Parts: sequence; structure tokens; C-alpha cells
Amino acid sequence: MMTWLASAALAVALALAPTAAARAAESAAPPSGHSGRPDFYALTITILDGQTEEQLSARCSVVDAGGQPVHPIPAAGCFYHAPYGNAPSYFYSGGQSTLFVPSGPTEVTVARGFEYGTVVDTVCVASDTTVTFHIDRWIDMNGLGFYSGDCHTHAHHSGGVYTVEPDDVLFMAQAEGLNVINCLDIAYFFTGGPDPCSTSDCIVYMTEEHRSSVYGHSGLLGLSTLVMPPSTTWWPLLMDVADEVHAQPGAAIICAHPITTDDFFDIETVSGKMLARELPIDVIKYKIDGYELLSCYSNSHRRTMQMWYRILNCGFRLPACAGTDATMSAAYGKPPGCYRVYVQIDGEFSYDSWLSNLVAGRTFVTNGPLFTDLEVRNFALGDSVNLATQGLTYLDGHVRVECETPLRRVDILCNGRIDQTFYAEEGQCVIDTSFIVTVDESSWIAVRASGPKANMATVGDSLFAHSGPVYFYLNGARILETESAQELVEWVADFETLVITEGEWTDPGQSLRVFEEIDAASAFYSALASGAVTGVDGEQSPEPEAAVARLEPARPNPFESDSALWFSTPAEGHVRLSVYAPSGRLVRALIDARLPAGRHVASWDGVSSSGRPCGSGVYLCRLECDVDVVTRKLVLMR
Repeated sequence: MMTWLASAALAVALALAPTAAARAAESAAPPSGHSGRPDFYALTITILDGQTEEQLSARCSVVDAGGQPVHPIPAAGCFYHAPYGNAPSYFYSGGQSTLFVPSGPTEVTVARGFEYGTVVDTVCVASDTTVTFHIDRWIDMNGLGFYSGDCHTHAHHSGGVYTVEPDDVLFMAQAEGLNVINCLDIAYFFTGGPDPCSTSDCIVYMTEEHRSSVYGHSGLLGLSTLVMPPSTTWWPLLMDVADEVHAQPGAAIICAHPITTDDFFDIETVSGKMLARELPIDVIKYKIDGYELLSCYSNSHRRTMQMWYRILNCGFRLPACAGTDATMSAAYGKPPGCYRVYVQIDGEFSYDSWLSNLVAGRTFVTNGPLFTDLEVRNFALGDSVNLATQGLTYLDGHVRVECETPLRRVDILCNGRIDQTFYAEEGQCVIDTSFIVTVDESSWIAVRASGPKANMATVGDSLFAHSGPVYFYLNGARILETESAQELVEWVADFETLVITEGEWTDPGQSLRVFEEIDAASAFYSALASGAVTGVDGEQSPEPEAAVARLEPARPNPFESDSALWFSTPAEGHVRLSVYAPSGRLVRALIDARLPAGRHVASWDGVSSSGRPCGSGVYLCRLECDVDVVTRKLVLMR
């Protein structure tokens, strides 16, 4: 039960609709004295950046001495969310908030996404109290070229009690440390582009969700024009919706919360209506641009993973993304960005570059752990390459995963199977390792990280992160696991049974079209299951591996005093290996000589050519030879 004051405040919250303007009162001076009860006092919480001392917005949880959740009154402009499952209640603070709590020990938790440290402290309240918390950004993923986003949120959803406008979405997204937030609310503040409230490092895009109660739900990202109608049943097919989306420059369609039920034939309940039944048919025609590997409404992350693995194992590229389906307008639900996708961008960050690189598969999804370095044979996330080889092929790689809280393990995956596992030591928050995967068939390689839940910043029972794949095609052969193909044969057969028994159309031509697509998919997956289809489809044919220079990720990276730089050249020739500042200024030339073909190593001790120690920051290591130029990032931490 809530305290009488918290209950009253929540009742007011359900009746009032604060907007961004109302939050200005939050930083005003707190009222003096107490709330009217002699044992209640004002607790003012200020949140500052540990480096700049500037106020920061953040997600907060306050639990009083009686174990009851407390939050600011709505007049102070808070968006309060009651407990959801085993998650605590929380509210958003713009940097300073005042609450009324009874005397005694009060637990305060402050979190701001995955790149800032989470503060958990107990404040002893015996009178009006002011406390300041400094939160530190322990890693800057933007500096490493990764930008976070939530593909699936709602600012204007049924059941909402708050009026949430784009400015409010920006406020919550910044409090969660997000770079991109997509609100799928049909025509609500739709502008056909990033909302004007967006900043250079946090973009709000009000767009649309298409809901088919038979075929599945889809997020329509980057729309310039709405696709209507937003809700359908038996017509049209989602692949037709996808065609309308793809007719708009830069727009993309993602499969939302794909696996929501184990009952394939349930089209009556909410869970049954969200199941992605059409997905295996759509991927054959390359209609889907992303797959919510992490999503709130999936009934099992493992089952969601298994479906993704099946599709990858049938030779399709399907980028991983994440969406919370967070209902920001309600007084319940998980916070936006608690499941997020990081997109790697080489160049300037914008919504267009973020979405295009997501579609290219340069992604990883997470609820906490962060992949700060991942490559296989010097190829990055989403890359695909054709290897001319005979017999066994050795794919060497490197992964570094970091987390604010301790990790448990990292799994190296080959076609969905665990090839090898690296375990963290007790209390270890970083796993940094090289690995070698031996393959004798075309394969996709990805990495999965996990660990125990440690604090409020982690939503879910445990830590989880999964990279997108790097794809390797041996002599042009298709990636294919026949068992996965057979499972999709059975999925399509169930789809056909559902259509036969429940299908309703207004035009015979519609039903004929649906059955034609089902028949084609059934024949396709049956051919895969029998091994009759072997080649890579034209749309996904990789380039052959060229004779190129390779610059491996620096090890360690980030580093404090010395980092090894391994590189290889395909032929004898002049080689120059140099370190540059991001501005392009030469910091130090490490090698400037003629070298034979093969693998070589150099090192940089963080010292410039003048002998002076360089400051902390991002540097660029550039390898130049007769056939290629390759650049890698170095992070020096003093």
C-alpha cells in the first residue's frame, strides 16, 4: 500500500496533464516546513553532471522509510510511473525535484541510461533536507561512433493519463540518454521529419505503427507521409504496406515485438493479434528492414531470438533493433530506452544516417552491456564478404563488452549455436578477448553478452546484449541450416491453416493473392530444407574478399599507457602508420618504411612526436600502403 500522501498525489496525477511548460516549476525553491503532517518533511534532490556540474535530467526512484514509493506532486511537473512487474516505481526529474517523505532512512536511486553511473544512496531525513547527487558518464558511446535509439515508443496511447507532447518526449529521452526516439502514434504531431524540438544529440521522430491483427505489427520509421489505414485485419498484406513505406525516400519498416504468444491460432487476444505471422513470407521478398530482437511485449526473449536465428539461418540479412513499446502518457509501464539499439555511424550523426545504418545492420541491442569493439576478420557489424576457400576456414575476431555492473559471460555464436564462451571473473565489468571460429560452411557470426541484474537501470531479470551478425559466404554458397528451414516450412503451414479456417476478404482476388504468397513461401522453404537452394540471392550477393591491408583493433583500447597495433599488408611496399587527432593534425608517425607482405605490429605509448604525453581523448590510427588506406579509433584514458 502507498502512503496517504503518495496515494493522494497519484490520484491527482491521474486527473492532471502536465506539459513541458509545467516542469519549469520543478526547479523552483521548495516549500518551507512540512506537508501538513508533523512527521513529513521536504526532500529536495539535485542531480549534477559529475564533470561539468550542470544539472542533468534523470530517471529517479525514491522509497521512504516505510518502504513506500514517493514522487513529486504533479504540479511540480513529474511524469510518475507506478511499479511494473518486478521493476520499481520511478519518475523523471529535470535536475531538481522536491518530495515530501516521513522521517527516517529514504532510499534514492538516480539513473540516466547505460552510459552514466547509477547512484543508489540512503538519505536520513529528520527535517527539511536538500541533497545533491553527482552522476558520472563512465563511457561515451558517441565518441566511439555508436548512437542509441528506441525504435518503438508511444506518446499518445490509449490508457494514458498525461498529455505528452514532443517536448515531453525529448525530456524523457534525454533523461534516458537516448540519441533517437521514435513515437509510433499515427497522426499525433506528425511532421514528416524529425520534430522541431529535436536537438543535435537527441532526435524525436513522431511517426506511425501499422497494426494488423492477423499478420503482425510493424513500426514505420522515417515516414514523410502517413500510410493509411493504420489498422487492418485480413487485407492488405504487410508486404504491401512495406511497398508504400519503401516508396518514401529513406523510410523503413521494422517487425515489432515479433513473438508475443505460443498459440499461433489465437487471433482474439491482444497477444495473439500481435504475433508476426507474415514475417517468414515477407523476408523472402526483402520487405522488412529490421527485427525487434529486444521488445517489451514479446512473451519470451529466447523465442524471439530463435525466430531471428531461423531467418538468418535461411540466408537472409535481417538487422537487429529494439523497442520498448513504452507508454509515456500512462502512469505505468517500462521506461523508454530500457531496451535500445546502438547504431554504428561512420560520419556525422543525423536521423537519416542513424536509420540507414540500422537498415545496413550496423547494430547491437542491449538492456545494459555495451559492445565497445567487435570485429571478425577485420569486418564490422553488418558486413558481408565472399571467401574463396577450400576446406576449413579460420575466422579470427575480437570483442570488448563493458557494463556499469558486473558481467557473467560472452558467447561467440556461429549460425545461432554457441561456438565458445568467455566467463567474467567475480565482479568484472569488462570482458575483452580475441577468438577464432572455425567454419566449413557459409556462416554468420555474432556475439551475445549476459550478466546478473544489479540495479534499477536494468529492466528485466538479467543483463543482455546481442550484436548484429557479420556474414561470411564460402565460395558464394548460401548460409543455410536445413533444420531452421524446416521449422519455417511448418510455420508457413500453420499460417495456411489459419487462413483457410479464419480468413475473411471482401474480394476473391485478395484471398487468391494471399494463397499465392503462402504457396510460394512454402515451396521456397521446402526447397531450402531439402538443400535444393544453395546460392546467394542477387540482392544479397556479397563482394569477393579483395587483397586489402588490414588494421586490427588496438589492444587494449581504451588504454592508459601503451596499445599494440597489429596490421597486415597483402604485398611488399611502402607503409606508413600514423596517429592523428580528430582535427586531422598529425600526432606521431609510428612507421614510415618499406615492409614485406604479412602481419606486423607497432605500438603507441600515448606520446606525441615532440615527446609530450597526449591528453585523454579519441585519436585516429591511419594505415597507408600502396593498395589501401585503413583507419581505426584509439581511445587514450589518462
